[in-house]
Amino acid sequence: MSFSLLALAAVVGQGSRCEAAPRTTMTLAPITADSGRMFRGTLSADGRTLYYFKKVTPNREDYRIYVTTLVRGKWTAPRQLTLGGQQDSELYPTLSPDGNRLVFSSYRRTPADTFTYQNAHLWYVDRRGDGWGPPVFMAEASTIGHYHSGPMFEADGTVRFNRTTPDWRSMTSLITRWDGTRYGPAEPDRSLDPWRRIRSDLHVWHAKLAPGGRAALLEVARRDPATGRPGPSELWVAIRTGDTWGNPRPLGAGVNTPVNEQFASFTADGCRLIFTRNYSTLHEVGWDHAVADTTAVAAASREASVPVGATTSLVGAYRGAFVRNGSVQLAEATIASVRDSLRITLSTPDRIGPVGGPALRVSGDSIGFPTIHGPIDARHDPVFGEIVGTATRGGVTTRLHLKRTVAPAPAFEREDVRFPSSGGVTLAASVVKPVGRPIVAGIVYVPGRGCVGRGFGLRILEALAPYGVAGISIDKRGVGQSTGDCPTATIEQFSDDAAAALERLRTALAGSGARIGFLGVSAGGWVATHAAGRATQPIDFLITSVGPATSVRQQQLDNAALVAKRIGLDPEQTRRALRYVDLMFAKGATQSRYDEMRATVEWAKGVGFHDQFFETTDIPTSVAGLDSLWVRLNDYDPAPVLRRLRIPILAFLGGADEVVPPETNVPALRALAAEAGNDRVRIVVVPEGDHGLTQPDGEAPLSGGTYWRFGRMSPLFLEEVVAFLRRG
Repeated sequence: MSFSLLALAAVVGQGSRCEAAPRTTMTLAPITADSGRMFRGTLSADGRTLYYFKKVTPNREDYRIYVTTLVRGKWTAPRQLTLGGQQDSELYPTLSPDGNRLVFSSYRRTPADTFTYQNAHLWYVDRRGDGWGPPVFMAEASTIGHYHSGPMFEADGTVRFNRTTPDWRSMTSLITRWDGTRYGPAEPDRSLDPWRRIRSDLHVWHAKLAPGGRAALLEVARRDPATGRPGPSELWVAIRTGDTWGNPRPLGAGVNTPVNEQFASFTADGCRLIFTRNYSTLHEVGWDHAVADTTAVAAASREASVPVGATTSLVGAYRGAFVRNGSVQLAEATIASVRDSLRITLSTPDRIGPVGGPALRVSGDSIGFPTIHGPIDARHDPVFGEIVGTATRGGVTTRLHLKRTVAPAPAFEREDVRFPSSGGVTLAASVVKPVGRPIVAGIVYVPGRGCVGRGFGLRILEALAPYGVAGISIDKRGVGQSTGDCPTATIEQFSDDAAAALERLRTALAGSGARIGFLGVSAGGWVATHAAGRATQPIDFLITSVGPATSVRQQQLDNAALVAKRIGLDPEQTRRALRYVDLMFAKGATQSRYDEMRATVEWAKGVGFHDQFFETTDIPTSVAGLDSLWVRLNDYDPAPVLRRLRIPILAFLGGADEVVPPETNVPALRALAAEAGNDRVRIVVVPEGDHGLTQPDGEAPLSGGTYWRFGRMSPLFLEEVVAFLRRG
């Protein structure tokens, strides 16, 4: 169903009230720009005060709310908003229509929250003069232990928000209403039910009603036709006529680009749409204008995919390279036609796995799409089938040249499976097998610390498949499609899961004659070694990638000592930092132990140690939670198993890795192998490799000069794994 003129007029006809809203997308408060860390903003009714939140600690759920004000045509320097006089991870600020209340999500501990793993709940503050009053917990609307996100005010003061279960498997849209004294229990928000599932080629991340309820704003990602993975997010709109919704369309007026558009909100008057572009900048546009321009965008999208010259000459496989300062980084691409757009999947052997699956921006012979080196502006030669252009990021330009080629034959096949593990848990996983070549080995991929799905493990296995390697990668218990609870799991339970995956892979490879073993990454090295020591049927090999040969306690001490040295702590400060590790492993859940640990955490913030060392699950939130820290649940020493393993072992360590430093782990593993009489242990230290075995980019020295070195996962990893498995 297309947009009807009547429905469009109902949405767009807001008259002179919204005439001041921008007709095309504009950057909002450029002073707030912060690459890769920016999230949703909310603007006051007069358009002069902007609240937003951003990430302040990489790889952690650590956010802060900031505010900036428009004074004499210029936005003031953003300042952090501290609510209630304490520093907590806080996000999703949203202003009430009258500007006198701010609702937000916060990781601050609630009185009834006894969960080891903290989550974000709903709070509000009321305006007091030029500031804000004390935070009030929205107890009736929040469910302890669940994640609450995206609160938005309606014109009548109703708050719409999302609630996600602790295992991140399901999200519910809800409403809470103010009864004059408090926010009441959350009610299901049925208005957005039509957008739970739409076209198979689209994934809807979020949906919200636009002001007036006659339109739905959708955050949509187009799925890669080959892998099904969603690409960058775009902002779409659907119009309602009576009880019937029209087909969703991409918003116009310059809203959507080849990179992510996300975290959208409306101003209190409903005139302007505010959103974040690629986690870096805030933007605004008149809602009326973006909707009115939608039909033009839809028409242009169809025109780009229909003409023979635009579709048949672009769709296909390509090979080429990124070039910077005369150095090259090989690249491969596939362009496919998906419904009303062309989409590109771009990958490089330097970085395992494809990079995105975004839509192409096509205008004549001009093509645009995002890459790992920034958005690219390219030209297409339809006669010779070549794409040439430049990508720019941070003022640095990288050239890309792709040439049309024959699509490679499939290198692997993938099967999704489920199987039981201990404690009634059902694990979901994928088995990867090479196509057209004999299977020489099978790998059980064992992920590291954190509650992660099977994705990265699959990319490793897919990269190894052309060399005759099969494997299995799981969603950790309580993650993705697996049941159970990840944050409270122990190393014994993770070991049970690795053993269960091992048996499922044995079944899948029965009769192939393939040797089967573990590949444990980071903390997964402990799990893989633990499982190897308990296996009822011996494994044929063990591979660890930055997996420690020392105990959990020793690894924590080594990491703390190196961080302390790098940031320049004096001997007394270093002693205090190392004391925290002792406290993590101390016995007895006492108030004094808890108090000392919390005091050390606060001290660490002041000396720069906090952000460099602590994981969220290293910090207790109650006396009762002292024995539920990750290091306690996963306390393990691999030495007893390594002293008796006599199978082939391949161990990778990063030369610049502070988490699992080679200075202590290389001699430890060599000594244990000697005790076992195992002469089939190979240790590979990757020069300049970090904890992901990634080597940095930059100018590198050569005899007589330098050259540009692209950052990459070290080629030693795949080379050594393939050689190791072929040797037997």
